[in-house]
Amino acid sequence: MFMREILNASLHEINVDIIKMGTMLEKAIDQTITALVKRDIALAETIVNGDDVFDALEQEIESK
Repeated sequence: MFMREILNASLHEINVDIIKMGTMLEKAIDQTITALVKRDIALAETIVNGDDVFDALEQEIESK
């Protein structure tokens, strides 16, 4: 039973991380649309520069 609890805790943690990443991506997509519509180069650059956060979170999730 102990192994099952460890597995469930790990799966829960991964699920939370995936939901977090999805929420962050949703915000980034909204900002991307705004940057395109308003032709806001500064916002677009901010979005591109923030991509490293997604890469790091993806690697963290994959390592679990």
